[in-house]
Amino acid sequence: MAEHGEPEQAPAPRRRTPRRAAGSLARALVIVLASSYVLTCLVAWAIQDRLIYLPDRTVPLIEATLPGARQVSYSAPGGPELIGWYLPAALRPSGRTPPTAVVFHGNATNRAANAPLAATLSAGGFNVLLAEYRGFGESDGSPSEDGLTADGLAAVTTATDLGATRAEDLVIVGTSLGTGVALNVATRQPPNALVLFSPFTSLRDAAWAQRPGLPYQWLMRDNYDNESAVRSLDVPVYVFTGTLDPIVPVEQSKAVFDAARRPAQYMALEGGTHVDPALFTPESLVKVLELAGAPG
Repeated sequence: MAEHGEPEQAPAPRRRTPRRAAGSLARALVIVLASSYVLTCLVAWAIQDRLIYLPDRTVPLIEATLPGARQVSYSAPGGPELIGWYLPAALRPSGRTPPTAVVFHGNATNRAANAPLAATLSAGGFNVLLAEYRGFGESDGSPSEDGLTADGLAAVTTATDLGATRAEDLVIVGTSLGTGVALNVATRQPPNALVLFSPFTSLRDAAWAQRPGLPYQWLMRDNYDNESAVRSLDVPVYVFTGTLDPIVPVEQSKAVFDAARRPAQYMALEGGTHVDPALFTPESLVKVLELAGAPG
C-alpha cells in the first residue's frame, strides 16, 4: 500500500518496441501471402482445363480455306462425332499410293489453322487429314489428354482408310499442343516419321516457362510428357521451331530433339515465333518429303 494513504497507481503499459511491431507485421504478411498462394493454387487446379484448352469454335468455309479438301466425320470409341478436313495429294506418283500425313493442331485453334501446312504437304505428294478434337470446332465433348489421344488414334485409322495407306507410309504431324497428341499417338501406333512444330518437353514445363512459381507437378492432371515419349520411339523425328518463340522456349524444343533417337533433324528459324508460318514451305519440309518417299 502507498504511504500516507495515497491510492496505488496502475503500472504504466508496456510500450511495443519497433522490433516487436515489425515482427508482428512480418508474420501477418507471411500469412496473407501464404493464403494468397494457396488460393491461387486451388483456383488454378479447379479451372485448369479452361486454362489449357481454349478451343476455337468458329470454323471457316472449307472451300475458301482449303480448296480441294472435303469434310470427313469419324469418332473414337465412346467419343463424340469429329469433323476433319481431308485433302488428297496434288502430286500423285505413278504406280504407288501416296503417303498420308495426319496433322494435329494446337490448344487455341481448330483444324483450319493448319490449312497452309496441308496445302504444302499436298503439293509435295501427301494425302492430308487435318484432325479435330472433342470440344473444338463443331465437336461436342470436353477435352483432356486421354480424350485427345483417343481422338488422335481414331484420326490415324480414318486417314489410312481414306488414303488406302500402309502404316509404314504414315507421317504424323503436330503443332504446339498437337505435338503432345502426335507423340501420344505415335507411341501407340508408330508412324513412318514424326514431324513436330514448336514441341515442349512437357505441359508442366511449358506452364512453368509461362508462369513460374506454382507446383504444376501436383496441380496439372494433363502433362503430355513429350520428352519421355520421343525417347521411347524408334522412328525418324523432325523438329521445327523459332528462336523467338514466346510460348514454348526454343530450349524446350531443342531438348525434345536431343531426346529423340537418330535419325532426327532439327531446324530453328532465326527470328521465328511460335509455329511460325514461315516454316510451312517445301524447302523446310523437303527432308520429310524425301523420307516418306513422296515425289519432290
